[in-house]
Amino acid sequence: MAAIKRVDPSYHILLIVRGGGKGLGKFNDVRIVEAIQNHERYVVTGLGHSEDKTIADTVSCYCANVPADAARHIKNKCIQEREKKKNVIETPSVSEEKSATPTESGNSVHVVDDN
Repeated sequence: MAAIKRVDPSYHILLIVRGGGKGLGKFNDVRIVEAIQNHERYVVTGLGHSEDKTIADTVSCYCANVPADAARHIKNKCIQEREKKKNVIETPSVSEEKSATPTESGNSVHVVDDN
């Protein structure tokens, strides 16, 4: 539980994984469940096998059936975020592109409106 609370603030995702078998009961402990539920990061769990479910799984942001699926989910999420940022940077609105000012390198500055 202490490890859940001392996650480096620069991390955006908290991944909690463990293979199946004995010992998954600790992920039903109220202290661990509350630490996951109240965590400020995006929490992904991959605890045990597809038939194993814990309370920690139910309060996480994403519950994978197995640890490998948790890793794949994070990989896909990172790819989606990168593409989203890439599209925002590369797709300025027409009105703002006209008012863009040159930078020192001679490139245009593209401001993107969130609306």
